Amino acid sequence: MSGTVNVSVAPLDSGTIEIVALDASSQSGATITDGAFAIPAAKGLQPGDYVVRIYAGDKVVVPIDAASGDSAAVPVPQEGISPEFNLERKLTAKVEVPST
Repeated sequence: MSGTVNVSVAPLDSGTIEIVALDASSQSGATITDGAFAIPAAKGLQPGDYVVRIYAGDKVVVPIDAASGDSAAVPVPQEGISPEFNLERKLTAKVEVPST
């Protein structure tokens, strides 16, 4: 399985895609690079209905401790994709048996 991921009509620079069966019986995923991803057949998915989650945590925010003013805290990744495409699970896919 392979495909492309666009955000605001432009390819997503980098991120990950997770594809999880609705009954949680199987899952797979891949790295997204320049909008493209590929899941090898050996790690492929069985026919069925899936939830698709896309993440792009490439932005980093350095938290500031308001009490001490210390800005040397551990960086925290900031999700670059709207929650509807990962946490809210609004993207779905159907994997079908290939026709012969």
